[in-house]
Amino acid sequence: MAGHEQLHGLPRAFAFEQHFPQLYMAHCSAVVSCTGSVPVAVMSLGAVVSSDRDAQIRCYVINLEHSTARLQHMRSVLGAAQIAFTRIEAVDARKVASHPAYRLIPTRQGRTWVAGEVACLLSHYNVWTEIARSTEGLAAVFEDDLHIDARLRDVLRAGAIPADADIVKLETFNVPVAISRSQASGPSGVAFARLHSLHSGSAAYVISRAAAQRATHMLSLFDLPVDDAIFEPLHPVGRAFRKYQVIPALAIQDNVLPTHTRAPELASLIEPERILQSAQASRGNRRGLDRLRPLRNLPARLVRAVWRRVGTRLTKIPYSGASVNPGKQR
Repeated sequence: MAGHEQLHGLPRAFAFEQHFPQLYMAHCSAVVSCTGSVPVAVMSLGAVVSSDRDAQIRCYVINLEHSTARLQHMRSVLGAAQIAFTRIEAVDARKVASHPAYRLIPTRQGRTWVAGEVACLLSHYNVWTEIARSTEGLAAVFEDDLHIDARLRDVLRAGAIPADADIVKLETFNVPVAISRSQASGPSGVAFARLHSLHSGSAAYVISRAAAQRATHMLSLFDLPVDDAIFEPLHPVGRAFRKYQVIPALAIQDNVLPTHTRAPELASLIEPERILQSAQASRGNRRGLDRLRPLRNLPARLVRAVWRRVGTRLTKIPYSGASVNPGKQR
C-alpha cells in the first residue's frame, strides 16, 4: 500500500511504509476535519499513535496548500528520523478575514498586523483546536521550514516530556534566553529546563491538550505574534503556561541559519511583509513592546546578576550540541 490519492483536496500521502518500515501497519486514512467552519486538511497516519508512554505522540505539520516544496522538505527530514506526522493546511494570508475566529484577534501592539502574522496565529489556533478535541494528552506542532536532529524522535514520546509541562520548546533562535539552573534529564542525552524569558519562534513545540484548550480560549489576548505572546513570560498569554526548553535544541528554522546555508524554497513567508512595515514600526508607538521587555536596555552584566538571584542563567540554546554561530556562550 503506497498511500492514498487526493481526497477532497488533500495532498497525496507519501509512501509511509518506505519511511517507517518497522512502524508501518496496513492502515492509513485520509480525512478532512473542520475547525469551526474552516476546513483543515489532514494526512492521518493514525496507526502509529497509541496511549503507550513509549509511543510517538501525534505530530502536526502546518503547511500551505501551494507550498509543496516545503511539504516535501518536511517529509524528507521527518521521514529520515522516522517521525510520522499529520499535515494540517495553513491559513492563507490572503483569506484571513474569512476565518471564523478572525474577529477575535485584537489590535496588535506597537504597529498594525501584517497578514502573514495573522495567518500564522490562526494556523496555530486551528492546530490547538484539533489537539483540544483529541483524546491524547500531548501533541507536537511543527512549521514547515525546519531542520531537525534525529534525537527528536526520542523526545516525542509521552514518557519523555516533563509531567508538569504545558509547552516544551524544541527549537532555538540562537539568542540569549533565561533558563532554570536546575534541569531534568531526558532521553538521548538531552535535558529540560524551565524557560523564564522570551524565546522567539513557534516552529517546533510540544503542547499538552489542556494547554491547547486554554490557548483556544485566549485568542482575544493575542496582541502580538503567536510566539511573542506564548513565550513572553510577562505577557498575559505567556503567564498562563508552564514552559520548558529542551537542551540542546533539536530543531531550528532555516531562516535562523547563516544566510549562505539557507534553502531558497524555505524562505520566510512573513518576513517580506515585516520588512515593508519596518519603517512604520520604527516610527510608531513601541511603548507596549518596551513594557514587555523591561530588562532589555540594562547592562548585560546586571541582567545576568538578576537572573542568577532568581535561580536562572542567561545563555544561548545550542542546536544539536553546537551553536549555529559558534562563539563564547553567555
